[in-house]
Amino acid sequence: MMDRIILIVLLGIMSTYHVTAQDTLVLNNLSGAVSLAFNNNTDILNGQLDIESKHQHSKEVMSAGLPQVKADGKLIDNTELPVNIFPVTGAMSKLFAVPAGSVLALRLGMQNNINGGVQAHQLLYDQSFFINLKTARSTGQLSEMSLTKIKEDLALQLATTYYNELLCNRQIEFLRKQLDSYKNLFQVAEVQFQNGTCKKTDLDRIIVNRTNLESSLQDYESLDQQQLSDMKLLMGISIEKELVIKDSISDKSIFAESGSVDIHNRIDWLILQKQGEIQEYDIMQKKAGYLPVLAFNAIYNKDYWGMNYANLYSGSSWYSSSYLNLTLDVPIFEGFKKKSQIAQSTISLNEIHNRQALLSSTFNKEISDARNKLINSLVRLESQNKNLKLANDVYQSTILEYKEGTANLSDLLNSENSLLESQTQFMSAIADKLLAELSLQKAKGVLLQSIDTSLSK
Repeated sequence: MMDRIILIVLLGIMSTYHVTAQDTLVLNNLSGAVSLAFNNNTDILNGQLDIESKHQHSKEVMSAGLPQVKADGKLIDNTELPVNIFPVTGAMSKLFAVPAGSVLALRLGMQNNINGGVQAHQLLYDQSFFINLKTARSTGQLSEMSLTKIKEDLALQLATTYYNELLCNRQIEFLRKQLDSYKNLFQVAEVQFQNGTCKKTDLDRIIVNRTNLESSLQDYESLDQQQLSDMKLLMGISIEKELVIKDSISDKSIFAESGSVDIHNRIDWLILQKQGEIQEYDIMQKKAGYLPVLAFNAIYNKDYWGMNYANLYSGSSWYSSSYLNLTLDVPIFEGFKKKSQIAQSTISLNEIHNRQALLSSTFNKEISDARNKLINSLVRLESQNKNLKLANDVYQSTILEYKEGTANLSDLLNSENSLLESQTQFMSAIADKLLAELSLQKAKGVLLQSIDTSLSK
C-alpha cells in the first residue's frame, strides 16, 4: 500500500515538472528562435503546402502524356422498340401486302442489349504537352523560391524583434540598478536632513526622480511583454507559453564578415528570373499551337442482343467490334488569335526584363546604403560608448562627493540625468548598428546563411 502511495506521489511530481517544462520555452540565441519559427509559423506552413500543391499539379500535367484507359458498359431494356418508317416500293408492296407509294411503319431491333468496352488513348506528339510540363516544374520551383522569400522576411522581422527585446532587457537591468542606487541615496539624504545639512526640497527632488525612473521601468517592462508576445506570434507558439531568452546584447558585430557579393543570388532576383522563364514557356506554348497534334486510339466493344436474357451465357448472342486509329489535328487558320496572344506574352516578358534592370540598380543601392549606415553607426557607437563610460565615472564620483558633503544635490541629479541620457543614446546606437547589420546581410542576399553560420555557434 505504501509503495503505491509513493509511486502516485512520484508520478504527480513528474507530471508537474513536465507541464512546467512544456509551458516554458528557453531560447539561447537567434538561430534557435528562427528555427522554431520556420517549423511553426503559419505563413511558412502554408508555403510548404503550396509547394506540395504545385508538386501534385506537375504530376497532373504529366498524366496527360501517359496512356489513358477507361472501360464503360451499359444495359438497355427497350420496353417499346422504336418505329422505323419506310416508303413502300413495288417489291415491298408485294412482300408486305401494302399499296405501293404508301409508308410502312416497322418496329425493328432487340428488346435487350448489354454493351461493354475498353478504350485506350495515347498522345504521340504534342509540343504543348512538353512545354506545359516544363512550366509546371518551373512553377513548383517558383513556389520553393517564394517560401525562401517568406523565410527571409520572417527571419529579418524576428531578428529585429529579438534584438530589440535584448536591448529592452538591458535597459530594464540598468534602470533597476539605478533605482537601487536611489534607495541608498535617499537613505543618505534622510540622514543629512535630520542633521540639518539637507533641505526638504532635496528629499522631494530625489523622490520625484525616483518616481520618474520607476515610470520608465514600467514602460520598458510593458514593452518587454509586448515584444515577447510579438516573438511568440512570429514563432507560431502559444501566447500562454512563457518565453525566456538566455542571451545578451553587446556592441560587438553579430555577423561574420562575408566574402564577395553576387546580387544575382538574391532571392528577389531569382524569383524574377524564374518568372521570366515561365513567361518564355508561355510564349513557346502559344507558338506550339501552330503545330499538329498526333494521337493513337484503340477501342474494343462487346454487345449482347436478344429479346430476353435467356441466351445471356451463350457465346452466339455476343458480338464483338474493335478498331484502331491515328488522329492528326492540324491547325490552319484561327483569325490571328495566337499571333495576338504571343504578342501580349512577349510584352509581359519585356516588362520582366525591365524590372530586372531596375532591380539590379536597386540591389546595388541597398548594399551601398546599408554599408554607409553601418559605418556611421559604428562611429556613433564608439563615441557613445566612450561618452557612457565618462558619464558613469562622473556619476560615481559625484555620488561619493555628495556623501562626503563636497557636492550638492543639483550636481548629483545633473550627473544622474547625464548618465541616463548617455545610456539611452548608447542603446540607440547599438540598435542602429544591429539594424544596419541586418539590412546589409539582407541586401547581400545572405541573411539566412548568416544566421545559420554566425549565430548558431
